[in-house]
Amino acid sequence: MYRDQTMARQIPRDRVEEGLSLCRRQISDLVDTARIILRGDTAGLYLRFVYLLLQYAIEEFGKALMLKEEFLRNSSETLRFDKWVSHEYKFNKAWDVLDKGLKVVHEGAFDTSAFDPAIFDTNVEASHRLRLEAGYVDYVERKGEWTRITHIQKWDRDRFLLLADDLERKMRKHLYL
Repeated sequence: MYRDQTMARQIPRDRVEEGLSLCRRQISDLVDTARIILRGDTAGLYLRFVYLLLQYAIEEFGKALMLKEEFLRNSSETLRFDKWVSHEYKFNKAWDVLDKGLKVVHEGAFDTSAFDPAIFDTNVEASHRLRLEAGYVDYVERKGEWTRITHIQKWDRDRFLLLADDLERKMRKHLYL
């Protein structure tokens, strides 16, 4: 399937409501799937995948906020979205609305500002970089080694549940015209 990799999208105004509806459905599906894994994964072996699903839901939420905001701001027949494919932009847009306290996916024993996270168990916040680390194996050339996420001692199952609830609540509040 061809995918346009340019940053901008132009979307007809009369297609925005359909896009919002599809985003809401996608967010719900991602959150529901994360909940299914959480219920079945009593040992916590798959919590990084729960994080990935919630991260994707967060980005869809940010995309839907972009759609709604531009629709309300601009009365043109065609709406332009300059940062349509920017994962980081959509992620940050979503956190403008979501409970920022839920951005911490692991609460460490040591203060992040005073201790090196590479050595000490510090807080870990949701981020685009963490999504990439949680989802992929990579080769770090400067270190000459393969990497896979290992620095999070314990993903916080309860925070994931709270984040899923917050996403659903904010979706109902913010993603309708």
